[in-house]
Amino acid sequence: MERFDLIVIGGGPAGYRGAEMAGKAGLKVLLIEKENIGGVCLNEGCVPSKAFLHSAKIKDAVNGGAESGVLLEGSVRIDQAQVVKYKDKVVKRLIVGVKASLKGSGVNVVSGQGYIAGKEGDSFLVQVGEEKYIGEKLLIASGSSPLIPGIEGLKEGYQKGYVLTNREALSLTEIPEKLVVIGGGVIGLELGSYYAMAGSKVTVVEMLPNIGGPMDEEISGILRKSLEKKGVQIETSAKVIKVGEREVFF
Repeated sequence: MERFDLIVIGGGPAGYRGAEMAGKAGLKVLLIEKENIGGVCLNEGCVPSKAFLHSAKIKDAVNGGAESGVLLEGSVRIDQAQVVKYKDKVVKRLIVGVKASLKGSGVNVVSGQGYIAGKEGDSFLVQVGEEKYIGEKLLIASGSSPLIPGIEGLKEGYQKGYVLTNREALSLTEIPEKLVVIGGGVIGLELGSYYAMAGSKVTVVEMLPNIGGPMDEEISGILRKSLEKKGVQIETSAKVIKVGEREVFF
């Protein structure tokens, strides 16, 4: 069994950054990741949503070109399948960059599900598949999974495919005619904004009085006006109580 000064379980922002810093400090480091290096933000959150919004921003700029004297014949539309390919390309490029940084720091990377198999004296025994590793120190940065709230019909809808988490919403290759976003937090607003700009009829349902989570109330109000100008319908102080295949009750 190979021995390491530090074993890191989870290759998200906390895990890969911790591994990189430890490697630069001269420690022998093993990083274990079961999916893609970079975690939710890089693969299924902040970065992909920004790639989507970049495409929508270009569409808006082209549509608004006449004001600046740039005239375009015909209509401009979003090719959603191509947008997803562009998003995947951006994510892949950034993952390559993270892997290069880890390699440059001397970090060993293993792909697979890491389990704490026990102790080896004062050290930790970690198993990945059939392989076992010993780590003097252990950093657990395993991340989280999307939460499916206990709303009637939501879990069933997710299983049948008409309820989406951020992961599925960032992989759609067609623009839905209508989209209801449950929750007016950052990711919900970004996705709602994009799909509205791409042609969907979007409704955001937020149980709090304002959108944007802990955002300042005045800024939240400005953001709301901006989103409504883009065609996003926003319902605040509204709690979703039931979800069906074609309708949402709140």
